[in-house]
This record gives sequence, structure tokens and C-alpha cells, in this order.
Amino acid sequence: MINRKPFTYLVLFVITVFAVYSLVSSGANIISLTREVAEVEAVNNTNQTTPIPTPTTAAEPTLKLESVTVVNEDGNVFLPESEGIIPDKLTVPSLDLILPVRYVPLVDGTWEVNPAAANYAEGTNLINSESGNVGLFGHDRDNAFRSIKDLKVGDSVILTANQYTVYYEVTDSFDTIPEDLNVFAPTDKPTVTLLTCSGTLSERRYVVVAELTKIELTK
Repeated sequence: MINRKPFTYLVLFVITVFAVYSLVSSGANIISLTREVAEVEAVNNTNQTTPIPTPTTAAEPTLKLESVTVVNEDGNVFLPESEGIIPDKLTVPSLDLILPVRYVPLVDGTWEVNPAAANYAEGTNLINSESGNVGLFGHDRDNAFRSIKDLKVGDSVILTANQYTVYYEVTDSFDTIPEDLNVFAPTDKPTVTLLTCSGTLSERRYVVVAELTKIELTK
């Protein structure tokens, strides 16, 4: 007679192992699923709590008048005092005079005089449409300022600077002493003042005053 108990025990053992394996596998799957759900919730929570940055527009750069020019209907450029410029060339049509303009710093209360040039006096005003006195001086020589003594009221004095052509009209001329510092003093009307030596021993100063009539863009 065959003893079936060992076989029965073997079957029960296999069934038990399979049941345990199934239970463990199910638990692992549950743990894995739980972790995936937790990760999804964490992402959702992060998306809900993290604010979306608002796009910002960069501020437009401030442009100088050289880039943006205000031109009136008559073609006259308006150049504010705050945007004043230094001239680089002097032209006097009635005298056939054309000179470069040299910037001259004020050193120990005096300005050096460059030859064959119109010298811009540091400390005087810059070219603009509102007010101020542009101070230019030169030697009493044929290749400099000697001929300005022949200027008459109504004559034109032209300065160029960057992209601008600046027109002045002579309104006055006079002789004065070297110590007369008022010749380069600021003025209510935009003005250019030309200064040179005069007298037998250059003991005097000759002054020509011209007031602004128009500023145009150089063609």
C-alpha cells in the first residue's frame, strides 16, 4: 500500500510557498505603486506652491540727443543746455576764415593759446539752444583771429560740432582790457564770443559777440 502522506505534505508545501510568494509580490507592487503616487502628489504640490515667475521687460536705454534729435517744423534743432556740445570747427564766411577748434583746459587761472586755431575756453558754456556763452579765443595773427576785427553787425559765425551746424549772427564788437573777465561770462541768450589781442603791444583785447540764430543737422 502506497503511503500518500509525503506527497500530500509536498503539495501543501508548494501551495504555501506559492501563496507566500504571491503575497510578497503583491506587497512589493503595492509599495511601488504607493511610491509612484507619492511622487506624483509631491510634483503636483510643488507645481501648486511654486509661483510662476512673471516675465519682465528690460528697461529701454536712455538715449542721448545725438541719437534722438528734436527738430522743429522750420528745421531748427532744439539742443537742451543739459546736452550741450563743444565745437570742433569755426567758419566765418565773410572773412574766408576756417579754423579747427582746440579744447583748452583752464590751468592756474589761464588758458594756453594754440597757434592756427580757435581755442575753446574750458569753463565757458557749451553750445545749446537755451542760454550761455561759448568762449573762443585765438592769436592776433593772419592764420588765427586777426581778421575778426573786420567783422560787422549782421555777419555770420558758424560752428560745427558732431552732426550739428550752428549759426550765429554778430551783434556787437568792442575793445577792452585783458582783466575784463566778463567777456566770457554766461549770457541769457545763447551766444558765442570771439576774443583776440589788440593794440601795438597786445595790451588790449578785441571782442566780437554773436547770438544764436539756428542749429541744423549737418548735411
